[in-house]
Formats: sequence, C-alpha cells, structure tokens
Amino acid sequence: MKNFYLLIIFLIFISLVIPTNFVKGKEKTVVGIEDVSVPVNGSAQTILHLYKAKDLTSIQLDISFDSAVVIPTLTEEKDLPGMNSTIDSANSKIHINWVNDSGVSGDFDIATITFNSTEQAQIGQFSNLFVTGNLYDSNGDFIFYAAKDGLATI
Repeated sequence: MKNFYLLIIFLIFISLVIPTNFVKGKEKTVVGIEDVSVPVNGSAQTILHLYKAKDLTSIQLDISFDSAVVIPTLTEEKDLPGMNSTIDSANSKIHINWVNDSGVSGDFDIATITFNSTEQAQIGQFSNLFVTGNLYDSNGDFIFYAAKDGLATI
C-alpha cells in the first residue's frame, strides 16, 4: 500500500514539473481531407484542408485512392489561387501543387475534389484517402505536418 501512495505522489509531482507544452505538443500544421459518402452510380465532393500554416510558400501533395471503388473527376482550387492538380488514374493518385513567392499563414481550404463511384462499387465498400507529400516555407525548409486521412464510403 505504501508503494501505491508513493506512486500517486510521484505522478502528481511529475504532472506539476513537466511543462504543459511538452505533454500537449506545439500547435501543428495539419493537412486533412474530409470523409465523403458517394452514392452508387453517383458523385460527391469533399474538401482538402490546411490548418495552422506558417510562412507557407509551396505545396506538393498526393491524395491516394482505391480506383476499384471511386474515381476523382474534378479538383477545383479554393483559397490558394494558382493551385494546380493532376488526376493520375493509372497510379490512383491526385497530385496537388501550389507555389507562392511570399509566405502565407493561416487556415485554408486547398481544393474541392469530386469523386464518382465506379460501376462495380457496391454499398458498404470504401476507399481510404491517404494524404502524403511536402509543404515548404519561404526559406525552402520542410514544414512538418500531421496528415488527417479521409474515407470515401459507398
């Protein structure tokens, strides 16, 4: 029982000594794509978001999808003028690129993406929407970010 009380006192001490930022971590840049429900033989839109960007000058992202379930048909720029995209159906990826001479900071909707269900897609099937790639600041340094992957469900 004595060991139990010592453990409790130690945990309280540690919680007071360790800075809150160490436990919570600093605010991180996040790139995320919203989940989307695509009807059978239909289409639906989702949004690719960027949160807490600081001094951002370049985006090079890929969104991977399962081409047996959904096919992207359109990507449209939102808050970052000059964004361009390519749908690479052969590799089941959407390539998104954006470059700006001066750094921008804040929260942005990068793109709206339209997905169609494939002819063979059935209710209950899904495709993971994986976000990968790089963000850079005005010094050309990599911006570390957390990716929030999405899900396209039929």
